[in-house]
Amino acid sequence: MATKVLSVVATVTLPFVVVSGMWGMNFEHIPLHTNPHGFMILVFAQPALGLTVLAGLKWRKLL
Repeated sequence: MATKVLSVVATVTLPFVVVSGMWGMNFEHIPLHTNPHGFMILVFAQPALGLTVLAGLKWRKLL
């Protein structure tokens, strides 16, 4: 049971790590860098990705 919970937590947090890692780099040409709402788009995109992963896991009956 503990392994299943740990796997779910790792799977759900993966999108947060990937998105924040890509946009947290110090480069000039980052997607949404020049968009005035780029930060807020990413703030809302990360939970949306997490909820999508959770919905997918529930749909496949892995939760």
